[in-house]
Formats: sequence, C-alpha cells, structure tokens
Amino acid sequence: MNTSPVRGAVELSPNAITVLEKRYLLKDDTGRPCEKAEDLFARVASTIAAPDAKYGASAGAVDALADAFYEVMAKRLFMPNSPTLMNAGRPLGQLSACFVLPVDDTLSNGKSGIYDTLRAMALVHQFVNALAEARVKHEVHTYPGAGHAFANPSGGSRYKPDAARDAWQKTLVFLGRYLSKQKAPAAAGR
Repeated sequence: MNTSPVRGAVELSPNAITVLEKRYLLKDDTGRPCEKAEDLFARVASTIAAPDAKYGASAGAVDALADAFYEVMAKRLFMPNSPTLMNAGRPLGQLSACFVLPVDDTLSNGKSGIYDTLRAMALVHQFVNALAEARVKHEVHTYPGAGHAFANPSGGSRYKPDAARDAWQKTLVFLGRYLSKQKAPAAAGR
C-alpha cells in the first residue's frame, strides 16, 4: 500500500501547523515531530483505505481510495476526528471518539442484549485501561440516558441541554489545557 505522500505539499496556516505539531504529528523520543502534515495525511488515508482489501479490493483500488482520501484532507474538504488523526497507522489504532452502546430488553441476542452490551462495556474499559497503562492522556465521561447526539441541538428529543452544556464545558477545558497556555474560557449559557 502507498504510505508515502500521494500529492504535493499541503498548504496550511501557521496556526494549523502549530496545532498539528502539538497534537497530531508523530513524535520522536524527545517529543519533536518526526512527520509533516503530508505524512500525517498519507498515514491516515492509507489506514482508512486498507480495510477495503479485506473485502476484495485490489491493491490498486486501495491505493486509489487512499489517494482520494488524502486529496479531500489536503484540500480541507473533510477532516477526520482527532482520534483518527492521532491513532491511524499506530499500534493502538483507536479511531473512535465516542462509544454508544445500545441495550435491548433481552438477556442476549448476540448483538445488543444486556449481556452483549455488558461485554462491549468491558471492552471499552479494557481499552481505557490500556490507555492508562501506556500513559496516554485521556478522559472518559459518561452521560447516563443521554444517548447518541445528545449534544446536538438539532437532535430533537435526543438533545439533553444539561448534559450538552457539561460536555461542551469539559471540551473547552480539555482544549484549553492541551492546545494553549491560556485557561479555557467558561462555557456561555447554551
């Protein structure tokens, strides 16, 4: 698979480069970035395209998909979530930012019964423990009963204003802590 940059240099603002260097680019043992934006985009694009080979895509088709994904990132038409940028092509490989676990009113149905969801929760906790053991900074917050899209005002009945306010406040604090030297602002009443 093609893991080298598939296009020319990516044009980014100085601020974008600073964010990439602090949060997303691979770093050496001294903490200095050892890849550029082009390498990051190629790493992510290759990782995203790779599973297609398991479903019968040829090496050429996988490389073409990686090229296309690289291009949409390079043109800033689409950017994957932070866990994808940070973890694609790395040993942990966790690309999800959120785990939504449904629970059906049955002990087990092989998918989302009570015991099936309990198993899924155990796997999430196992992953969180692996992050802690690897000394990866992370935070886990649970919003019981909030469901998927609870922080999206257009989510209709799923929208939970109190949980959303808390989640956005925690997000601002997290970003302030890790992306700037200034303290994160208090969330405005949403």
